[in-house]
Amino acid sequence: MTHIKTIEINEENVINFAASLGIFATSIDIIMEIVEDKIQTILEASTVKLLAYAKIMFLLFFGTARDLWSLILHAIIGVPRGPYKPHSNKPVLHCPICGRPGRPNGTTRVGTHQYICPYHKKTFTERSSAEYRLFRRILLLKAYQLLKSGLSIRLISILLGISRAELSEAFSKLDVSRIIRNMRALVVATIKGILATEEYALLVLDTTFVGSTAVILVTVAGDAVSMFVAEAEKKKYIAASIAFLKKKLSAEEARRLVFLSDGSIHIFKAIRQLFPHSVHIRQFHSKKHIGLVHTHFEYNEKRYTLVTRWDHLVPEDERMHNVRGLLEGEKLLREGEVILYEGNLARPPTDLSEKDVERKIGACVMVAEMFISKLDEILKSDYAKYKSQKGGKFTSRVARMLNTFRKDKTFLKGLGPVCRVVNAAVISGFERLLQQDMNEIDARYISYIYTSFRQMALCEPTESEKIRFKELKARILENFRMRLVEAGLLQVAENDEKESLLAHG
Repeated sequence: MTHIKTIEINEENVINFAASLGIFATSIDIIMEIVEDKIQTILEASTVKLLAYAKIMFLLFFGTARDLWSLILHAIIGVPRGPYKPHSNKPVLHCPICGRPGRPNGTTRVGTHQYICPYHKKTFTERSSAEYRLFRRILLLKAYQLLKSGLSIRLISILLGISRAELSEAFSKLDVSRIIRNMRALVVATIKGILATEEYALLVLDTTFVGSTAVILVTVAGDAVSMFVAEAEKKKYIAASIAFLKKKLSAEEARRLVFLSDGSIHIFKAIRQLFPHSVHIRQFHSKKHIGLVHTHFEYNEKRYTLVTRWDHLVPEDERMHNVRGLLEGEKLLREGEVILYEGNLARPPTDLSEKDVERKIGACVMVAEMFISKLDEILKSDYAKYKSQKGGKFTSRVARMLNTFRKDKTFLKGLGPVCRVVNAAVISGFERLLQQDMNEIDARYISYIYTSFRQMALCEPTESEKIRFKELKARILENFRMRLVEAGLLQVAENDEKESLLAHG
């Protein structure tokens, strides 16, 4: 049974939380008294109390972080909007290290007040003061409360006026660090305990969603759980959620991990990256694969994928298909059939009929022979279209063609003679492209096709094909990089590549 413990944040925890920033609890009391007194002063001095109430309530409920800080800084604490008057040091902000009141020390280049701590002799500004640090922490606690209530990071960002990047970073740390450390320690201890007495440790890896925020869960032996809050179920977040295991487990221990997950390609890629020698069992939930299980494992230093029905090991008279009929994935295999593939079958083509697979193979061959083999001509016409387009993001035919080939060539696996034909066409196209004068091509256009060329690969190449293609590709990319560097666009092209890789896991 899973034991759930509630976590309460009471007043004492908040004081300790603030003190951990290097601010004395007495400073917090002083700040709170100032806030309370100033609110009373503003309301009592106002001739139109209702409008004063309305303004404060509006800012508290609807104001962004900047609005609220401005209210606290000028209207409540009373820091002047202009420079301090000579020989005046009240009201002032407090030192973020010791909590003592600072002394006015002029202004920064952008016009914000600067202070100096009389004890440390160190300067600080409005944005590094004890008050501002407390303000940001309280906002982030509010953001965390909204996250637990089911709001997405994007919506919280809009409501509080805090950037998504800052929220993501804060949540990763606030994942409440102490609790996360304890969770992870329990997970590692449970794994080590299982490995000490048994052959393998089973880890269930899954993602649930709170609003549009992903919560990645790693479960071991039922009640040892680690969780990770992320923006989405993507490879980089999955990898971040299990990276602590790689640090805490030896290489031999990592070999005896068995991961159980759904068919998520993002989970698959993260596990392959961090734990390449582990066993990974994937049960597919997608409409075309439901009922299908892939087991990825290593044997004699080679990778294999075993494809079975989900209830393959259940006695025949107890199998669910006798009651509800076959699921879509189960229909792909005959009764008792298993298929063993060499390598990792990440996105199985078994959802396609034989005719569909043949069509994919034909399309891949056609792209290679009709388009890539004439890469110089295709690029010239594609560039002409780019030049004629006015405004908007350009969709390159060359990039689309290369990406289609790169994805569909997986269907040629095991078809040696076909691979020879398409590889010859690709190499011929790259040779022809090198003969073209690329100095006439606009660098901005090159930034649209750079990633597609960089990710291009052959279909099960022979050693001679591999050497020749590597040489041609290196020369083309070097030409592209020179043009991009000259135009100051290399960073743009590399960012586009990162976005492309993230989009495809």
